[in-house]
Order: sequence, then C-alpha cells, then structure tokens
Amino acid sequence: MGVSKGLTNFSTELDSSLKDYLTSATVWQNHRKNEISKASFVSVIANETTDVSSISQMVVVLQYVLSNGQPVERPPGHDAKSIAECI
Repeated sequence: MGVSKGLTNFSTELDSSLKDYLTSATVWQNHRKNEISKASFVSVIANETTDVSSISQMVVVLQYVLSNGQPVERPPGHDAKSIAECI
C-alpha cells in the first residue's frame, strides 16, 4: 500500500486531470464497491500521525479478500470527505 498510495498521491499532485478522474470515475468506484460486497473478509485500517511541524496526516485503507483468495488493499479515496465517509 505504501508505495502505491505514495505514487498515486504524487501523481495526482502533478496532474490535476488524474486527480479529477480518480475522484469522479464512477465505473471504477462501482467496480470497487462490487468487489467489496463480494469479499469474504473486509477490514478498515485508519492511521493518523503528526509530524514535527504539527501537521497531521491520516490514511485509511480498505483490506479485503477476493473470492479467489487474493488479498486487496485500496484507499477509499484521496480526500478528507472520502476518509470521513469511510469511517
């Protein structure tokens, strides 16, 4: 999750059209919802940390297992609203 999410966040900072796509891609969102609804196991991990400059960051990750046994980790979104809705 760490490298993938980091690259996604970095990419969205560089390319606003990618960020817009990821936040409005209803096909992708529906696919992810379908995967989660069929999953045998689902967990939500939330982690918050504050750095030395008192900036707080939170990450939320959905973990689930597909019907073929493949584990999956996905962030619910890349903004505060998505994280709040997930929690």
